[in-house]
Amino acid sequence: MGFGFTVPLNESNRLYNYSLAKGALLDAGVYPITYAVHLMGQLPLQVMATGVFLDSGIDVQNCILFKFDTDVIAMLSSAINAEVGK
Repeated sequence: MGFGFTVPLNESNRLYNYSLAKGALLDAGVYPITYAVHLMGQLPLQVMATGVFLDSGIDVQNCILFKFDTDVIAMLSSAINAEVGK
């Protein structure tokens, strides 16, 4: 499951401002993460993640894997430079 939207790259935009601690994980990733934890009723036992970063350090895409103790794996994604979850 994923959530994402397209925001044109503009360093004056708050989403691309490193000093505001923004990016895909904080602005879009919290939604699929929260939903997966709520749906499973527990925190994951293992977490693996990777992302795509701009030179400024802002993450624009993320892919996250959660493994729960019920042997369920959740595949999550978020982006601020691509439509996700449609």
